[in-house]
Amino acid sequence: MDQRKDFVARARMAREAGRTTDAIDFMRKVTSFGMLLRHEGELYAAAFKVAMKELLAACQLIDQFSAEKPHRSVAEEYIGRLQSEIRSLCRECRAVADAHAERETLVGEEAVFWHRVSGDCSRLLAEVSVAFDRDAAASQAELSYTAAGLAASSLSPAHPGRLAIALNFSLFQAEIMGDLARACFIAKGALDDAIDFVPTLAQHHKSQAGRLLHDLQACILEWAAVLQIDVAGCDWEDR
Repeated sequence: MDQRKDFVARARMAREAGRTTDAIDFMRKVTSFGMLLRHEGELYAAAFKVAMKELLAACQLIDQFSAEKPHRSVAEEYIGRLQSEIRSLCRECRAVADAHAERETLVGEEAVFWHRVSGDCSRLLAEVSVAFDRDAAASQAELSYTAAGLAASSLSPAHPGRLAIALNFSLFQAEIMGDLARACFIAKGALDDAIDFVPTLAQHHKSQAGRLLHDLQACILEWAAVLQIDVAGCDWEDR
């Protein structure tokens, strides 16, 4: 086994064993060999995503348990340190994603994937930033998701990659921009466009598409309830 494949294998084993930090370290070594292959990119992004989500969950727990308690200032300092780690990981992962996404030869699923990774990193970066830094991260997320959407236009409306972009972009609009109306519009449009194309998908894509459609449907119903608007017919399984 050559060194590159060895690092990939070690990263995969580390991730499966719950050793996220080790998985990231091994994938950093893989990036030293040049552009990542698709399966390497998925492993790279997954490792960073898990690490960032774990740190974000830790921030939320500390904030919850330390509310109105004597050591609140200590908790805030600790949360600030964890958020700094999140920002560092976001920027590192986004830099790799952007380097791959900017290749002129990149098209189709791979282009969608890397633009989505960049958008997701910027979305999380905006979540843990304030003032100008938050605005800059949000603007970058909007650009990346828009680029991903353009690249996804060549895919079936029910393709998991295209649905994932719609879901993540709508979540960005709701959670970061606070625009529930636009979030609902994006999600509902994606669901409506996908319905008739699900039967045409390859079998290995159908289950992924089904899960994403369920997530889109749940978001639509939640946001519509807040907006007090009618979204009749959004149950994709009944159509």
